[in-house]
Amino acid sequence: MLTTVGFRDIAASGSSRIVCPLCTHDQNQIGSWTLIDVVPGEAASPVKTSVHALGFEGGCGCLWELRFKILPGRVDSYIHILRPCINRAGLQQPADPEAAAKALEGYEL
Repeated sequence: MLTTVGFRDIAASGSSRIVCPLCTHDQNQIGSWTLIDVVPGEAASPVKTSVHALGFEGGCGCLWELRFKILPGRVDSYIHILRPCINRAGLQQPADPEAAAKALEGYEL
């Protein structure tokens, strides 16, 4: 499991870009915010736990989520790869995103 989000500093603007967690490609589209799971609290800890995900699709073909596990008193985060990037799979990146997705069908990280 990947636990770190990578950033690339953009000196000209004084900002940073989120990069692909596998190949550090810096062109990503933000997806949707979803509630993945809610775990009800137990007798010892009546507070429920939830997992939320913010999706990203990279220009490298990677489809990944930044997940947040909300626990009593803290928030844990980790990366969940849904589809690995073409760069990491060792393939040439096609110009067409649909061709890129088709090339990675069934590929397991």
